[in-house]
Amino acid sequence: MYDPDFETFARRAGEGNLIPVCREILADTETPVTALMKLADRPHDKMILDEIVETKRREVAARKALRSWTTLEKMIAGMPPTRDFKAALDAKTGCAIIAEVKRRSPPGPAP
Repeated sequence: MYDPDFETFARRAGEGNLIPVCREILADTETPVTALMKLADRPHDKMILDEIVETKRREVAARKALRSWTTLEKMIAGMPPTRDFKAALDAKTGCAIIAEVKRRSPPGPAP
């Protein structure tokens, strides 16, 4: 069962672009993973991590097909050298920060 029903959803869609939708699942014997598999119509023999790995392999293969290794080497030839990661952590500067920069969160289609 979905909340709101389709008619209510269609009416609210005319009023704005963000309409929360919930689906009720009887889950007395469900785990979060099995419930998610039901929602996503996943095969029961495939785990979420398997799908992530498969997707990432396809993405990497597609990116490799965009540029040759030689082209990539030419692109980086003029770039400044990278910092020595271990030396940066070992430096006695009084403050050490490790940060990860994400382009967007959650992941979605490229703009």
